[in-house]
Amino acid sequence: MLASSTSALGIIFPNSYDALVPELSNVRLMASIPFASRYRMIDFILSSMVNCGISNVTVLVRNNYFSLMDHLGSGREWDLTRKNGGLHIIPPFAEKQNKLFNGHVEALANVLEFLRHQNEKYVFLSDANIAVNFDFNAMLQAHIANNADVTAAYIAEELPASALKHTANDRGLYYTFALTGTRISKIYINPRDTGVQNFSMNIYCIERKKLIDLIKDVPYEKRTGRFVSVITMVFPDGESLVARGEVEGHLVLEKKGNHGFGYDPLFVPLGYENTFGELDSELKNRISHRARALQKLREELQNREENR
Repeated sequence: MLASSTSALGIIFPNSYDALVPELSNVRLMASIPFASRYRMIDFILSSMVNCGISNVTVLVRNNYFSLMDHLGSGREWDLTRKNGGLHIIPPFAEKQNKLFNGHVEALANVLEFLRHQNEKYVFLSDANIAVNFDFNAMLQAHIANNADVTAAYIAEELPASALKHTANDRGLYYTFALTGTRISKIYINPRDTGVQNFSMNIYCIERKKLIDLIKDVPYEKRTGRFVSVITMVFPDGESLVARGEVEGHLVLEKKGNHGFGYDPLFVPLGYENTFGELDSELKNRISHRARALQKLREELQNREENR
């Protein structure tokens, strides 16, 4: 059980990865997909939290959540029917200022006031797309021992075939980690590498106050980002050229525009007021990181020919 001095609450995102199983999540969300007839996918993470002494659990639903609410009820099956803490199921429009969210950050921004009024020191964040008996106590102990800002759970295994077959437009995001000791040095989004990878389980631990500080009132000018494209050309004699193209910009909190894919609707390139999702495709292709990498490669090829 978790000691009161190191208490934690749990937050579950039940709609994550709905896009991976569109045939099953057409009228329900990922978390309420049946498992072995008797269980639902959320049962594994929720039961793991309760078995580790977490008695304050919030489920942030987005859509298609009727079957999940019917399954969870008041939380009695998990001994979460209580006045303080217990089970909270929060839909996107639970309060006036709430809105339909598109990702974890927006979902958490909807419940900032709720987070501020909680007493637990730590927060566990988890999706509900894996069947696992997870030890949240061990994760919390590692988080404290390493004095980490954020601790992420991963499993070393080959990527699922369903993930490797994804296309940019119709599959959810998954992540793998490059590690330096116990530290995450790089995060790869939707990689197609084969062999054993450090596959993210999408379970994270962070101090509650730090989580609030990360989400609240981040000004536009500090929400910076960049798209990067790197092209390598190798010649028969072993010589190689490397060209790198970058586009700097800022991130908005709501998706804007229907063009492109991935993060395009959230990214505003420097010098423009619209996201890549709003810009005309011809203009976007002209200023994109890929276009800049190709232009750089062209210049490198010209220099190579001139110096031969």
